[in-house]
Amino acid sequence: EALDIKPRDVGSYSIRRAMGIVAGIEKRDGMEAEIHDELIVKGAKPTHGGMLVPWRLRADTELAEASKRALGTTEPTGGATLVGTQVMPDMIDLLRNKTRVLELGAKLYQGLQGVVQFNKKTGTPTVSWMEENPASPAAGSTGSYGYVTMSPKTMIGSVTIPRQLLTMASIDVEADVRSDLALGHATAFDLAAIHGSGTDKQPVGIYSAANVQAQAFTGIPDLPELTACVGKIADVNADFGALAWLTTPLMAALMSRTPLIGSTYPKFIWDGKVSDGEMIGYKALASTQVSKTLEAAAKHGIIFGNWNEIALGVWGNDVELVLDPLTRATSGQIVITSFSMGDTALLRPQSFVKGTGATIV
Repeated sequence: EALDIKPRDVGSYSIRRAMGIVAGIEKRDGMEAEIHDELIVKGAKPTHGGMLVPWRLRADTELAEASKRALGTTEPTGGATLVGTQVMPDMIDLLRNKTRVLELGAKLYQGLQGVVQFNKKTGTPTVSWMEENPASPAAGSTGSYGYVTMSPKTMIGSVTIPRQLLTMASIDVEADVRSDLALGHATAFDLAAIHGSGTDKQPVGIYSAANVQAQAFTGIPDLPELTACVGKIADVNADFGALAWLTTPLMAALMSRTPLIGSTYPKFIWDGKVSDGEMIGYKALASTQVSKTLEAAAKHGIIFGNWNEIALGVWGNDVELVLDPLTRATSGQIVITSFSMGDTALLRPQSFVKGTGATIV
């Protein structure tokens, strides 16, 4: 359930100030304290002694939108609020992995509580042809059902920032902290849906889940092997929904220069941009989230399937922030640890084919 906060109040929420409250730099009042208290009333439990920070507010207003206020980073004075020196207005950010699972069509469920079950049919009734007056009745059958479960698993992120940043009113700092927290948890969630091991309290991803189909590639993928992936999905009647490919950027680059038919045919297996294209008639995306070191050697991951069959579950609508001002105190830094809970589930694992043995050389 989203928080019922008036739109005009959303802009006053500051994740920087929320961290300052935990660190004892800011007074415990204002919108940040009110939202923390309301989340507790709605059932959230700060188990690590930190402050609860919501990902989403009502009226489909993302918390990230609150950072779109005055003092844009394109202005020459955008970095002048940093104390003691003149800093260029744009921070040099990290080159980050592209999260793809939701973009491809996975379903997101937020505000979950307890263990979640998806009811699932596992069998069909028996139907047969009979003579008009059979000597024995038609064979009966009973419909069979099962379920797929998701249970909360903890994601933990950690970032170290100068204590001085929490004392400044820089909107640029605000946006950067929001971005780091959101992208950190989103990237971990996305990676779990692909390569989650199911052990060490991780979700189970496509490459580890039972009943996911497999296609053995003999080195560099060719057209017959790729079309075999499509055929395997159709063979189990799963060829519907958000059918698409996901692989590594290096594999996408290779396929974009591999002829579709013969060695001189001017059409290639991967058509379009390396990061966002089409492969043999289906949408195809690339991301470094997909492993290029599968198995014993440098094998690249390739996945084809109906991405609507992945469920991503988020427990609650909040992340808990815990600040440690002591560990790095001699360096004038504060360690921020973030906690949230989520899980992934493959609703119909046979709707995916995972590639093994694929190489780019």
